[in-house]
Amino acid sequence: MATRIINHAELKINHYLNCTLKFRTMGTKFILLLSPLLFFCTGLFSQDYTSCINGWVIDAKENPIKDASVYIDSVKTNIKTNRKGKFSICLPKDVKMISVFSLSNGILETPYVDGNELQFTFTEDDKIITENQLTDLGYNNTNRKKYKSRKKKVKDYSQYQNVYQLLVAEVPGVQVSGEEIYLRGTARKSLVREPAPLLFIDETLVSTLNTVMPNEIKSIKVIRNDEAAQYGSRGAGGIIKIELKK
Repeated sequence: MATRIINHAELKINHYLNCTLKFRTMGTKFILLLSPLLFFCTGLFSQDYTSCINGWVIDAKENPIKDASVYIDSVKTNIKTNRKGKFSICLPKDVKMISVFSLSNGILETPYVDGNELQFTFTEDDKIITENQLTDLGYNNTNRKKYKSRKKKVKDYSQYQNVYQLLVAEVPGVQVSGEEIYLRGTARKSLVREPAPLLFIDETLVSTLNTVMPNEIKSIKVIRNDEAAQYGSRGAGGIIKIELKK
């Protein structure tokens, strides 16, 4: 039954794409717009994703591998690992093999079975190869397929009355006194208390978070100690970065 429905739809689409439907009403010519039909056509032949998985790629010392390319059934995709060695990808049905390729580590592959997590661990014995050598092994590097990544869910913070209440509840180590914010576990300038953190909203340095409502916030990132060293002495109290919903 499904096959007959699709074939019928294809015939209708071909008919409408090759013909211009014209109507005459009260002496005026009208051209039938086919936008809804074309939208239907796009959805009809789009990639059918059945599952989404997360992957993690590390080396022999368990260091994350950045920019490793993901291959599906020996065909290169548009998906790469991030700086933490992680990737996510949504897969169509009938996928048999998932591989990852790193210029500095080589190629690893594993049969795909139903699941949400995959880990690829390179060893010191893995042979380093080039993309040309990869092609000689039967991998397709030219006809790159586009796949979707798993979209991160945006957390809802609307239950909080203000941003300070939100920080105390959602971010470990945050202390709030009125509108003053402190992060436990940061470098101390005095024996009394830790210095205030730098505050960023959408990468812009601000002096207060009073202008932000909890329901406007997409994500919160806290940076402490060594990671905050790039900000010099100003980052001694840590960094709080807030990204707003677009």
